[in-house]
Amino acid sequence: MDKKFHQVFWASALLAVALVVMAIIVVNGFVQVRGAQDTISVTGSAKEPVESDISVWSFSVNIRGNSLQAVYSDLRTAIPKVDAFLATQGIPAEEIITSAINAGSNIYFDEDQQGRRTQHVTYFANYSYRITSADVDRLERVSRNAGNLIAQGVAIDSVSLEYMYTKLADLRNSLLERATEDAKKRAEAIASSSGAKIGAVKSARMGVFQITPRYSTMVDDYGINDTSSRLKDVTAVVGAEFRLK
Repeated sequence: MDKKFHQVFWASALLAVALVVMAIIVVNGFVQVRGAQDTISVTGSAKEPVESDISVWSFSVNIRGNSLQAVYSDLRTAIPKVDAFLATQGIPAEEIITSAINAGSNIYFDEDQQGRRTQHVTYFANYSYRITSADVDRLERVSRNAGNLIAQGVAIDSVSLEYMYTKLADLRNSLLERATEDAKKRAEAIASSSGAKIGAVKSARMGVFQITPRYSTMVDDYGINDTSSRLKDVTAVVGAEFRLK
């Protein structure tokens, strides 16, 4: 009888301990699940339209010919014409950066129907200009008037103007503040649908800035810094995690 009683007693005790342990696990699991659900993560953004305040025009004078002496001489004749053109267009000398004269030769071969190869040599010389100006209107006008050089017999290779916005640092804090406020409004809208309220910010992460042409929808994980458009949009993104209460 005593032996049977002891067996029943210890079995009951082990069962009680098991129930206590199970209850602790269940409660602990409930706390962890609940803890994982008492925050909400959202992304907010803010956009500001800006106009470029710096423009850059790059072009080069390129001469081709059958002798190095000839192309060099032609280039030396063309350079003063370009300098005079820029001066008459109102471009200050301090806005102009030029390269050293670059000259050389290219060798190529052609082959006739009998398989005989003939070597040809052409010579080149070029001189590059880079103009950086805060007077964007003026530089646009000058680049459009470059046809005047062609009329003087000066052939140039020109690229499209580059446009940059230099006051991003002044705009950065305001955009980040607005992006964070946008994230909060989104979090409040999501939380209110479940009867919860937004508490303090648990964490926040600043995303990359996107500088894109006006009205563009382009985005990039590493950010975009457009130089092709005078009118741009600057977009800031903030990822924020809020506590729920």
